This record gives sequence, structure tokens and C-alpha cells, in this order.
Amino acid sequence: IIVVELQDPDVTPERLMGEERHGEQVRGERIGALHAALLRTMAEHRLNTCITFHHRTIEAQAYAEGLPRVAAKLHADQPETYPARIWADWLCGEHPAARRREVLGGFGTTARRAVLSNCRVLGEGVDIRAVDSVALLDPKGAPHDIVQAIGRALRQKPGKGNWRR
Repeated sequence: IIVVELQDPDVTPERLMGEERHGEQVRGERIGALHAALLRTMAEHRLNTCITFHHRTIEAQAYAEGLPRVAAKLHADQPETYPARIWADWLCGEHPAARRREVLGGFGTTARRAVLSNCRVLGEGVDIRAVDSVALLDPKGAPHDIVQAIGRALRQKPGKGNWRR
């Protein structure tokens, strides 16, 4: 389990909890800090696939849509650490089954790093290929939500691993 603490002079707890917390600038700064933190953590720990968990659909969408831009900037500064291209997409509970199949089919198949952001879709009973990490980007309160999310990263690919009876 990796716990990342963000210390950003602009994205402070006071701003995140204060009157301006719903403003586009604070929201954008928060998401940008989360982008950089996730990509750095993935690079440091050699992680290739990640599912991010969000409480709001708009956050999952914004996270997935902005991630490639941040990844490109990081690659430009440190090409030996960050890949030139990442795969990023998002799903929510309102997406039709065809959209879900399309996104889940592409996840982790076309780029060195892949991040799938989701809001209320990858819960219990949804089958997805094994991943090597999950990120809880919004505060989670329900223990069963946390356990379910972490279970995504613990699930092994068929025939892999060394679990024995």
C-alpha cells in the first residue's frame, strides 16, 4: 500500500475546504496535482495499469481527459522517466454496455501506462483484467468501497502468481 501525501503551496486544505472549493481554478489545480502525483508514483514503483476511483462523474471525466496533457509535460521534462504516451479513459454508471465494453477492451492494451478513471461502475460483479494499482482520489468513507477497490489490484491474472492451497 502506497500512501501519497500532496504538499502543494497552491492546493491547500484551506482552499479545498473553503468557499472557493467549487471554483474551476481550485478544482483544476487539485486535479493537476493529483495527475502529477499519480504519474510520479506509477513511475517510481514501475506500475503500468491503474484504476482511479471518484465520487462524481465530472471528476472521473476531467481526470481522464487531462491526464495525457500532464503526462506529455512530464515526458518533455524527463523522457527517461515518463513514457511519451499513456492511455487514459473514463467510465461511469450511466455509460451504456457497448461503451463499457469498448473502454474495458482497450484498457492496458495499447500503451506502456494506462489509467482508467471510474465513478460507480467498477464495483462488485464487474469483471475487468487484472491491474497493478488502484488510486482512491476522493475521500472514501465506506470500508466496503475501499476493500472492493483494493481487491481490483490484488486480483491475479489466470495462471499467474504463486497462491497455493
